[in-house]
Amino acid sequence: MRFSVLIIMLSFIVSCSTGSIAVKDDLFSKETVITYDKWHKVIEGPLDNISTKYTRYIKQGVKSPVIVELEFRALAHPMSGYHAENLDDSATILIDDVSIKIKIQNINKNSSIFIGGIHGGGMSSFSINTINHLYGKFIIPPDAESLLLNSKRFMLRVSTGGKFTVLKATEGQLENIKKLLSASVQ
Repeated sequence: MRFSVLIIMLSFIVSCSTGSIAVKDDLFSKETVITYDKWHKVIEGPLDNISTKYTRYIKQGVKSPVIVELEFRALAHPMSGYHAENLDDSATILIDDVSIKIKIQNINKNSSIFIGGIHGGGMSSFSINTINHLYGKFIIPPDAESLLLNSKRFMLRVSTGGKFTVLKATEGQLENIKKLLSASVQ
């Protein structure tokens, strides 16, 4: 009994850390939509990766290029290294040892303000902070797709105001990206 519970818990943990691929048939457009939505580990930089969503459409056996939608969150504060800049429009993907420049499109930013405070001992301290959500998307070039299918490492470097943030796909995430790239419809 304990062994089966342990197996179930480990399966859940592995599934949560790598996510899963979703396949949906769109009856209206007569196409299959394949998505993989997971955040990647930030190994350097001021941004926090909230979501990296990979999407491929297949219609009548023809695969579209893979679209990657990015969402980041960042606290705009002098100490954070992020000063409310938007995403820059160029980025680099690294597949094993091959760097490929890409263009970030549909760049957008939403801001929210929150007030934090501490009260105690007859003294109060309040601060006003801005959290920005940054969005953008890019298309994985066909030459990068073929490299990704046989790769062991996949990283993405974006920037805001010239300051870099580097994301790295885990081994399990990379395997799911490869599955999405090689998916076909019967």
